[in-house]
Amino acid sequence: CPASGTPYRLVQGLGRVPDAPHAVNVSFVTEGNGVGVSTEPPVSAKSLFIKENSRQAQLDNNRPVEVETRATANLSFTVYLSGQHKVTWETILKNRNLYVEVPNGILPEGSKESLITLLEYAEEKLCCEHVILCFCKSRNDRASLIRTFMFMGFAVACPGDPIVPMVPEVMYMVYRIDPDDLDDD
Repeated sequence: CPASGTPYRLVQGLGRVPDAPHAVNVSFVTEGNGVGVSTEPPVSAKSLFIKENSRQAQLDNNRPVEVETRATANLSFTVYLSGQHKVTWETILKNRNLYVEVPNGILPEGSKESLITLLEYAEEKLCCEHVILCFCKSRNDRASLIRTFMFMGFAVACPGDPIVPMVPEVMYMVYRIDPDDLDDD
């Protein structure tokens, strides 16, 4: 560190402008509230597993906790429907289950078609056994979402289902992929 009172100089090669546009890389899985708007933080697929792990640690605080290490991958699916129209789904792949975060607010145009494409990819390329949709139970459009997703073949997950984290404020809908379909490849 230079002595106090010594002015700092710019380092050669470093500019005053960031080298990457930060505002463009907005993620749907960021936590927090909007400025000046009192709303629930969005459901984050990643945070579901963090909450589940911390809750399990609290339940087992008198006993040593067995840590299960399995591969988990964060995947972002962007489906280009036509021209510049695209839909992005944030997901987590864990134990042959694909957890899909339903974005807050009104679903963008083409969401149904892009979700069908995502289901096909999960079955054919990722060899998933289940696709699980995750969204807040407190959403105003929850009943509409449930009807729409049930029409597509999803079912509401039962409480205590081992494939969904135990987070009471989150609704889970499960699409079960027929194991016979996975063996055809």
